Amino acid sequence: PQVFQAAPETDDLARTLLQDCAAGAQEANIVLIMPVGKADSPQMLRLYRRYLPKINPTHYHNAPRTLDSLRLAMLAREYERRQPSQLVQQINYQTGYLSRDNTETYLKVFVKNAENRVIIVSEDEPVVTEVMATLNAFAEYYACPITAYGANRWRKFENVELETFYNLNLHIATPYFVDYTADHVISFIKLYRSRYKTEPSQLAFQGYDVAAYFAGAVFRYGSKFEECLPAHAEPLMQGIYRFAPAESGYRPNRGCFLIRYDPETFTIIPYKQEQE
Repeated sequence: PQVFQAAPETDDLARTLLQDCAAGAQEANIVLIMPVGKADSPQMLRLYRRYLPKINPTHYHNAPRTLDSLRLAMLAREYERRQPSQLVQQINYQTGYLSRDNTETYLKVFVKNAENRVIIVSEDEPVVTEVMATLNAFAEYYACPITAYGANRWRKFENVELETFYNLNLHIATPYFVDYTADHVISFIKLYRSRYKTEPSQLAFQGYDVAAYFAGAVFRYGSKFEECLPAHAEPLMQGIYRFAPAESGYRPNRGCFLIRYDPETFTIIPYKQEQE
């Protein structure tokens, strides 16, 4: 009970992201893309299913096939008329296929006249790169409004086409976000550069946050500071600290940011702070 965990649990990040995705779901079409084979993630899928609305028991599968013009035209008309499903549509995605191999599956699942919220259940960089590329190509060709939802680990990918993140309005729940326009962040960076002759790393920001938050709490409230943490606030560099009661033997942090890759400005925007 004397332990405080500053980084939120993966479960909490998934819950926050999926609850945000499901908000207003009656007006949107939710699609779950689950890679199968060596790149699948059954543990991650179980976690996501815990917080999603009911999933359609009929799953779709992508596969390489040649569509004749008549069938393609028929599927395109159905896609344009289709209304959002009240169930989450799951696509079991086999990797290694080209964008055109996914056309029939996407035309059967997506809708043209409503937002398609697409959750990709993978933290594997090559898989995410391929899935996002196929979605991006489909969205552009068929004028399909897609909003993608992904894992926080995607932010560390080095070889992914970053443009697809912006094109598909990617949403992520993350424990860390630095607002470089905030006055206290600017002051911290200037002081850090002056003292250490380098740029502050994520660990530098995290070290400051932990020290400032708890030192400030002890200074204000004394030895019983933990009882006052629900009312305690500090201007932190990159985190949000909202510690849950020690029901699990320790106090986990429930605070995180919801960010999105804005296609209009090509900037990352924090659009919500989850504090419960």
